[in-house]
Amino acid sequence: RQVPAPDDNRLDHRGPVAGAETRRDIASRVGECIRELMTELDHDHVVVTHGFAHTFVVSAWLQIPVEATGFATFATTPGAITHLQHDDYWRNRTLAQLADTTHLACGTMA
Repeated sequence: RQVPAPDDNRLDHRGPVAGAETRRDIASRVGECIRELMTELDHDHVVVTHGFAHTFVVSAWLQIPVEATGFATFATTPGAITHLQHDDYWRNRTLAQLADTTHLACGTMA
C-alpha cells in the first residue's frame, strides 16, 4: 500500500518498498546527469524520462537545490515534450514549454 510522504521529510521517504529510491536519491542522480550534459553546450540534448524523474530534470536544469525539491512537481503526460532553453549570452536557463502535447494531435502540425 502506497503511503504519502510526511510533510516534515518528503525527500527521504521510501514508502512501503524496502530499498526504494527516495526523492533525494532520484534528484541527486538526475542532477548529476544534467550537470554532466551542461558541460557540453555546443549542441542540443534530448533527454527521455518518465513522469516522476521529469520533475528532477527540470529542477536540476533550473539549478533548484535538491533540498528545495521536497514539494516540487513539474507534471507531465506520456509523449509530452518539455523544452528547456539555455541563453548563451546571459547564461540564463528557461523553462520554455512544459509538457507540450500539441504534436500528438491527429492531422495537425505543431
